[in-house]
Amino acid sequence: MERLERTVLFDTGKTEDILLHNMHVLQIEPEDIDLIVLSRAHGDHTGGLPDILACNPDITVYYPASFPEEFDRSIRVVGAQSMPVDVAVSPLTGLLITSPLGGLGESSLLVATAQGYVLVTGRAHPGLVETVAAASDLVGGPVFTAVGGFHLMSHSTEQVDRVVHELRELGVERCGPAHCTGELAAARMKAALADGFIKMGVSSTINF
Repeated sequence: MERLERTVLFDTGKTEDILLHNMHVLQIEPEDIDLIVLSRAHGDHTGGLPDILACNPDITVYYPASFPEEFDRSIRVVGAQSMPVDVAVSPLTGLLITSPLGGLGESSLLVATAQGYVLVTGRAHPGLVETVAAASDLVGGPVFTAVGGFHLMSHSTEQVDRVVHELRELGVERCGPAHCTGELAAARMKAALADGFIKMGVSSTINF
């Protein structure tokens, strides 16, 4: 995320080679990153972190406080700053890291834009509707856009349609499904949201 006070990277992917390749395509260098926010303690969200910190240890890393203690040590040993999150925190103007939700603890990002709040999820494992509702409570108003992993791959058509209905009831007008959303859920969202559907993919750029 650019054009905030500082440049933020949300999750680091499964492997460092994929992450660095994608950053190269986007013309972003590891030295450009100021903050990293990790959504959950799972390898496909944290795998690229060691290589990024090896290239640029002058980074502050935010992550749910439920991460293992050795994770904290692995960050500090290279000289980076470790910031476990147990309640919502705003490291920058216009940026909120949500309180971790669910049994494993998963945080999302809320970005204030001229169009409204944008919620960025890693996997939405606690439930997409629940994640959006918690974010809305946090900011005291609707979330305009939700993008990221929606954890709907195993949902039926009826279940997905119900999720979309409940999102719209919460005030969500645009969705950009990625990662663990699944093709069926993405197709149903596209059909329901029409112009409110955001096509996601590697190297995609979304402007607000």
